[in-house]
Amino acid sequence: MKIGIDASRYKSDQATGVEWYSWHIINALLKELKGSEDKVTLYSRNSIDRDDVKVKVLEAKRLWTLRALSKEMDKNPPDLLFVPSHTLPLKLPKRSVIMIHDVAFKYLRKSYSFSQYQYLNWSTKYAVKHATKILVPSIATKEDLVNLFNCPVRKIEVIYH
Repeated sequence: MKIGIDASRYKSDQATGVEWYSWHIINALLKELKGSEDKVTLYSRNSIDRDDVKVKVLEAKRLWTLRALSKEMDKNPPDLLFVPSHTLPLKLPKRSVIMIHDVAFKYLRKSYSFSQYQYLNWSTKYAVKHATKILVPSIATKEDLVNLFNCPVRKIEVIYH
């Protein structure tokens, strides 16, 4: 199986929670997949210094996921794409798995600019509609997706950090 992983948040000079999660989950997945017949490609904005996996650098100054990763998915889709953050590309392979950490923007609206709020709201709606599977780190996030975004329960899997 060809597995693609969005590693755009794998390496960051100023890592937040999502960047740390991405770093740890990608390393754990690569360790788990080592020796398997699966072929893994990490898609990133920047080079990643790893010799045990294929790294494909995709360039885009802004909206990397929507532009660069979407273009790559259209041209060379893997069998499965894993996105450890909140935004899916517009073009998707047959199967996609995304981690939605929370929907804090819905509860803390004043903490987000108008454009940030609109983007987060749109990208969450898009993920709920198009992702094959949605991973969440808590029952609260699962309930938020069901209640605020009408996400089908069958799509959601709670996997604690």
